[in-house]
Amino acid sequence: MLSRIYDYVISLVTRTSQAQRILLDLDLVDIIVSLFKDLEPVSYKVHDPKVLSEFQAHCGEKLNPYIFSEIQSGSKEHERITDLVMKNLDIDSKYRHLVLDSVVQMCKFYSDLKKFDETCLVEISEKTHAKHFERIWKVLENRKLPKSLHVCKSDDFNSWGCLGFQMPLTDFRKTGFLGLLSLEWMVETYPETSRKALELSRNEQNWFPFTLTSINVTSWVLDFYNEGKLNCFSYNNDTEPLETFYTLHSYFFLNFVKFFLNSNLNNDILNFNKVIHQITKYF
Repeated sequence: MLSRIYDYVISLVTRTSQAQRILLDLDLVDIIVSLFKDLEPVSYKVHDPKVLSEFQAHCGEKLNPYIFSEIQSGSKEHERITDLVMKNLDIDSKYRHLVLDSVVQMCKFYSDLKKFDETCLVEISEKTHAKHFERIWKVLENRKLPKSLHVCKSDDFNSWGCLGFQMPLTDFRKTGFLGLLSLEWMVETYPETSRKALELSRNEQNWFPFTLTSINVTSWVLDFYNEGKLNCFSYNNDTEPLETFYTLHSYFFLNFVKFFLNSNLNNDILNFNKVIHQITKYF
């Protein structure tokens, strides 16, 4: 309530919209100075991801829902949307270049989310995706590849259960193909670290299901993206979106292993709500 009153008073006195002040990253001193002279942006782009994230959140709250839905669709009509945003949020025309850059970054963020969701929806089948499981096995194990992706026993080292699977073709649940690709990318990119983590997961005192944990970490990263906590990894990032996702998955997974082994959560790995609560503080 107080913040709304503050924003209203500042808008009234400075004759600038809240959206414009967010975009220019103005603090109280800047606002006071702006009463006496115009403040020019120092760049043609918005470099601070916190500013972009705050502006995106403001758009989600204040922007016309139809306009914001176009941004959420990952539209490429950036120029047209920019004009609509400026008019709807009352932003001065001299800051159009900053609004345009923000629109481009927001559209990219939602386009990345769309790509992640589409990859999740790809149904995993033995006929189409067996090669991905084979690559994972060959990196992590020296033993002969299991004959089937259907038979799985945790106490059988010739079964997928020894990697922490319950039923390989259905374990990925809502993460789908994205969960499989994230696991594959991690073990191929960090083979020694992944093998060490697998070895640690088999320790009787600190046991945890290696692959099921990876699947859950994929789900966490998706949630973090949807909650707006990882926006900065989409903004001004030319790296292929899925590669960025895989990198984040690997970071969270390997740090989770470190966190778990140093915590008091031994043999409590399946209580993921408790784990998530503590690991959020850790990260």
